[in-house]
Amino acid sequence: MIPTMTEYTFVSDADCYDTALTGLEPPARRVASEALPPRSRSVPAALCTAAGAVAAEANRVTDESTDDIVASVVRVVVPLEGYVDIRRELVNTERYDATAEKRDAALLAGDYLHAAAYAAVDEAPIPDRRALELYRILTTGSTTLSHDFCEDAESDDRSADSAATLAGIAAKLGATALGATTDTRAAMETYGRSLGGALSARSPSSSRRPIDDACELTVQILSGDDQPSDRRGRTAYKLGDGTSASSSAAIVSESVEQHLERARNALERLEAVTNPELTPAGERSRPSLERLERATRVPFTER
Repeated sequence: MIPTMTEYTFVSDADCYDTALTGLEPPARRVASEALPPRSRSVPAALCTAAGAVAAEANRVTDESTDDIVASVVRVVVPLEGYVDIRRELVNTERYDATAEKRDAALLAGDYLHAAAYAAVDEAPIPDRRALELYRILTTGSTTLSHDFCEDAESDDRSADSAATLAGIAAKLGATALGATTDTRAAMETYGRSLGGALSARSPSSSRRPIDDACELTVQILSGDDQPSDRRGRTAYKLGDGTSASSSAAIVSESVEQHLERARNALERLEAVTNPELTPAGERSRPSLERLERATRVPFTER
């Protein structure tokens, strides 16, 4: 039996890293702990998990060790997300500018989490050759993130999108860890970057993270949590104020729609390259791909 998305779980709450953070002085430890994403809101971790499921289905992997592999790679993604959060705050806000000590603590915490992401690769139960591929993805991704941060610092409109870059890295890491082909990795990276870009484009640039109701719904969908449907069979998503919004009726900005269109195009490529014989013509029967498609239909309306 091919594993379904619901068989993959990830743990990304900050308390899971308490032991690892004990090497930091209290001020830096506090910053690092606050930057680690809660389980219900980490889109990169959910994308990493979803990408692993896509690769497992495509490769017909049934080994129970896939759960351990996915969980171990999520532990690469989570500190990387914390690092990006801290760097984004340092560049875009004055949150850590109150004192030199506070800024130094933030810099130290960010560097520590960045290094922790690399260290976590060594703990993944995968062949050395595949671990080397993960290191390469991290190295290339870190370079791109650095460019994003530099563009943020030099641009008045702060258009560089580190959140989208991070989402693409996470998706590619998950797919690679489970042995996806080059084409599948590329399509998953594009999908992740595009979905992350759509979520980021609808959030104020001053927010601590591009995270709100839409992000939480995205995590739920990618993780396999079912959503209620309206009378016409469309998925009806609950917003934070308790109201419902039908995904097919959501009105989004042109920028968000462009990101979503790229995500859907990447999904079409995924369907073509991941063992198309598994899916009858005209149908999307693989659970992992179904969830990727559903994630492009959450209410991406501007706040």
